Amino acid sequence: MALALSLLPGCTGKATPPGDSIFGMAAKPATVALSAAIVLPDDAPLSLTYDDADSQKITIKRSDPDHEGLIELSRQKASETKPFRIDRVRWQHDGSIVLIETETRDEQVLSRYDPPLVLMPARLAPNEPHVQQVHLTVHPLKNPKRISHQGPAENTLLYVGKQRIRTQAGAFEAARVESRFTANLGLAQVDNETISLYAPTVGLVAERGTEQAKTFGIAVKNDSWEFVLSER
Repeated sequence: MALALSLLPGCTGKATPPGDSIFGMAAKPATVALSAAIVLPDDAPLSLTYDDADSQKITIKRSDPDHEGLIELSRQKASETKPFRIDRVRWQHDGSIVLIETETRDEQVLSRYDPPLVLMPARLAPNEPHVQQVHLTVHPLKNPKRISHQGPAENTLLYVGKQRIRTQAGAFEAARVESRFTANLGLAQVDNETISLYAPTVGLVAERGTEQAKTFGIAVKNDSWEFVLSER
């Protein structure tokens, strides 16, 4: 899911990326708006497994909604026993799906958005950017009441079109959504870009992203990640 939209590390790619042929393809123009249901289809598997750029397995598991309607999307590497990231999302009354907060466990931070960050509006028309301003607050995971960084942020979603892709888990007619998330957190500036490919009845089938952070104009973080569906 442009589920990689904040101070969230993905999987730093070092090996030859498995999805070069997928992400390098040109998308065909779409004429119909994209529904938010493609991000979390009701009939999608609750657990999906992907291959990342280092040929490691990553599993994304979806929980059932809790009493507040929150759904947890946890990302876990096959080599580890606990998730390295948990996104808490929720369906809104207007049909959009939003990100409430993210636990980035390998960096021990909790990122929260006010208002909630729109991962996908109810309807996203082709080539019509959806732009949202939010306030991002970053907390130490062990002390969520304390604020480490905060500031204004902007997220832009663009439905580029559709492309036919083939993965180890099968062939899909996927919707390509590109996003850019920027934040000014005082001394730190964040600039993340993500390409997400979604398929009906499955959800996220592939993702590639970059994450950059600068302090005093000096790059302090320059990560990239990608993964492609391998099992469902």
